[in-house]
Parts: sequence; structure tokens; C-alpha cells
Amino acid sequence: LLHLMPIFESPANESDGGYAVSDFRKVDARFGTLQDLQQLQQTLQQRGMYMMLDIVLNHTSHRHEWAEKAKQGDPFYKDFFYFFPDRTLPDQYEQTMPEIFPESAPGSFTWVPELNEWVMTVFHNYQWDLNYSNPAVLVAMLDTIFFYANLGVDVLRIDAPAFIWKQLGTTSQNLPQAHVLLRLIKLCVQTATPGMALLGEAIVAPAEIMKYFGTD
Repeated sequence: LLHLMPIFESPANESDGGYAVSDFRKVDARFGTLQDLQQLQQTLQQRGMYMMLDIVLNHTSHRHEWAEKAKQGDPFYKDFFYFFPDRTLPDQYEQTMPEIFPESAPGSFTWVPELNEWVMTVFHNYQWDLNYSNPAVLVAMLDTIFFYANLGVDVLRIDAPAFIWKQLGTTSQNLPQAHVLLRLIKLCVQTATPGMALLGEAIVAPAEIMKYFGTD
């Protein structure tokens, strides 16, 4: 098994090691092209090896097309993210949401001057959290998952799965809805592309990790 760390396009100096993706369907020019990736997959297959890629479900770069359109005021794409007109709700969220990088990226919200609004940015201010309470987000990300499956990816590693559902008054980590979403994604993959396996990042306490193996 060859595990490639994030290889898709991300902005220089705002990449978080590749986890701030600005294009889910374009290999970063530093590493090559989609054609190179497919050639690598074929070479691995000939050698009896599997290829694993990372997918970032929780957020996009603020340079992603969806975020850029949101900055322009497009209501469809604004609904892909968590926007707030003032600090009222962000302050309430932050009462219970722990900071991920308190020294380098304090707070979980960032001011967007183009809109005069705040957007949720749990990790870094250039990583905008996706709003999975909007069904269009789940559809778009499933489409991305199947795009990778069609490239021949054998294993898809989900980055930060614990964070994909946000709820006021909670830590917004490991919530029941996150488990429901992950089960739904798994069912879709098992149905449409059963040859691809999913792997989740183990980023939480052992007691919480156990729930990802099933809660029934």
C-alpha cells in the first residue's frame, strides 16, 4: 500500500500541508498531473500494490471555487459554509468549541471583508468549514469521492471525520450526526464503488474512536 499525502491543488503559504484544498480535481503542479497520478495507479496495480489518497471532507481552502463564489455573494455557495452577520452566534459557538491551534490560529471564526460577515474556520483562517446541514454539500463531496474512485484509488483516507457536523452548545466533534454522515458515505461507496475502501483519521480519544466501529 502506498499512501500519498495530500497531492491536490492548494495555495502556497496557505496549504496546511495540502489539507487546504483549492481544487479537489487538480493535482498540485509541484507533483504532476492527473495523468501522472493515473499512470502511478496503473504501475502500482501491475506490482500488486494499492494506492491510498487523502480526502478533506471538513473544509476547503478559501481559494476554492465554492468559497470564491461565496465571497461574490452567490447565495447557493454561501450556503456551502457557515456565515454569520455578527459575533453573536460565533461567540456562543466558541463557549463550547475547543480551539484546535490556539497559538497559531486562535478562535474558530474569520472575518470576510468581501461580505462583512464571519465564516467558521475551525482549523486555520484560510480553511472554511463545509456546512453539511446543506444537502448540496454532501452531494458535491460524494461526487468528489466518486471522482477519486474513477481514477482507480483503492483506499480513501478521510481527514478529520470527527469535525464534519457542527452544533451550537457542543464541542462540534464526534456528534451523532457525524456518525450518520459517515455511515451514509460508506453505504454510497459500498453500493457504487465497492472496490474502494474508506479509512478514517484517528484524531480523537480512544473512548470516542470506538464509536466509529459502530454504536449499536
